[in-house]
Amino acid sequence: MLVLELKTPKAKLSSSKIYRGAEEHGSDVYAPHEDLSGAVAQLLSQLASSREDFRLILQRTRAAEMIEPSTVIGALIIGTLTELSAEQKVSFELYRQSLHGFQILTYDELLERLKMLVVMLRADEGERDS
Repeated sequence: MLVLELKTPKAKLSSSKIYRGAEEHGSDVYAPHEDLSGAVAQLLSQLASSREDFRLILQRTRAAEMIEPSTVIGALIIGTLTELSAEQKVSFELYRQSLHGFQILTYDELLERLKMLVVMLRADEGERDS
């Protein structure tokens, strides 16, 4: 089961103000924007709730196959990378990679994945037609 949290492409990923660092030293650190941190908190709450609710639903449903509730995963689709500076992208990536139990994907990344999928499916159709 997948718990999917969708925010808008206009949702902010990074604070616009440097949290720590100095531009001349190249060690700028940007905090996650409250749009992102709020969405992460919301998804974590929904994951915890759905794992508990999922267990109860399975117990009440006679024909349901038993599925381990720990297999519930989450995904957050939010914002776009194109809105970030190079330094903001580094901070965003560090934040995103530090989180576990769910994946954060931006709308521009999702679009690229869909484009690659279309290319792969067309190539597969071409191989079958041969």
